[in-house]
Amino acid sequence: MRVARLVAAHIPAKRYLAAADPRLALSPESARTLGCQGGPMTPAEAAAFEADPDFPAAIALRRADDAGKVVGLAVAALESWRPVVERVAARRQQGAQCAGAGIRWRSGGRGRR
Repeated sequence: MRVARLVAAHIPAKRYLAAADPRLALSPESARTLGCQGGPMTPAEAAAFEADPDFPAAIALRRADDAGKVVGLAVAALESWRPVVERVAARRQQGAQCAGAGIRWRSGGRGRR
């Protein structure tokens, strides 16, 4: 659920950064689509976006996406992500096992329903 929210926040994060970060350098295509996506956020839209609990993660994900658009950027091999993926999968499996006990996994830990 949270991953879906962060993916859905991709365009709002771009609109926010276009309004809030004067150093933001968009590619020509991204600048063109920004206009189609509503343009930079208004101050009221930005304040509402900042109030979202996933705001910091949405901005970090957007910045990571923008940083990944560098042609020729040296990155770690896909295999280096295996430990992270295995940890996430193990948490998911553990959460599924606890579902019958009324426990639900959330970002930052687990909580009662």
